[in-house]
Amino acid sequence: MWTAAWLRFGYERYILEAHPLKRWLLRWWGWRQIGPRIRFGHLEQVTRDLHPKRILEIGCGWGQNLFALNRRWPSTELVGVDQDGRALAEARRIAQELSVSRLRFVQATLPTLPVDGPFDLLLIVDVLEYIVDDREVLRRLRTVTAPHGRLLLHVPHRITDQRRYLPVSHAVPGHVRPEYTRAEIEDVVRAAGWVLHVVHPTFGPWGTIAWECSRASERCGALGAIWFPLILGLARLDVCAVHREGNGYLLVASPESGHG
Repeated sequence: MWTAAWLRFGYERYILEAHPLKRWLLRWWGWRQIGPRIRFGHLEQVTRDLHPKRILEIGCGWGQNLFALNRRWPSTELVGVDQDGRALAEARRIAQELSVSRLRFVQATLPTLPVDGPFDLLLIVDVLEYIVDDREVLRRLRTVTAPHGRLLLHVPHRITDQRRYLPVSHAVPGHVRPEYTRAEIEDVVRAAGWVLHVVHPTFGPWGTIAWECSRASERCGALGAIWFPLILGLARLDVCAVHREGNGYLLVASPESGHG
């Protein structure tokens, strides 16, 4: 199923784009960054039956996940926290120009949490690998989580063990550890006082090929947009498929006190 939120994921960036063609492409096809779109697709799959009143995202960037969730749940209050002032300035400008009133952004450096709970849904998407004390951050997040709230955590699989198809670099600067094995991230989440419900591999063969093709197409500039519909189709196959292993993991957990 091609949901509207996923198909036009990140389209809000047209607000920031001055080039007419790129602006048009953003409005119709959304953001060309395939990795964030694949991650959001998996996140969307595991939240189909949820109806959260308050959502908090740690490491929200310019707000791409929160804007998409706002279109899905327009009456939900959403809060994004990030340390990047420039990204947050972009997010605030987009929210203002699109009149998104139930979404706010807060600048902070973890493990500080300058927000008041409780939140029904917490998102940490490819952020934990940048944090030195990952367990402490997850422990603190329990204090702002509703008793039956949910944590959605996505992390990359250990880079030296990731699957490869095309000669494209998967290295990402700034990680404080070589990502996670499945056993490692499960241990971190449990040690921080969370009960795991789902561990869902992501970026299987289709998603990895889509991501690598997207990276390769970026070298072609605007001409790379010609391949985007095909890459988008591969990305959607990844979201809909069941993977035994993958280059990433999506975990769903709840606080120990709220379990059962």
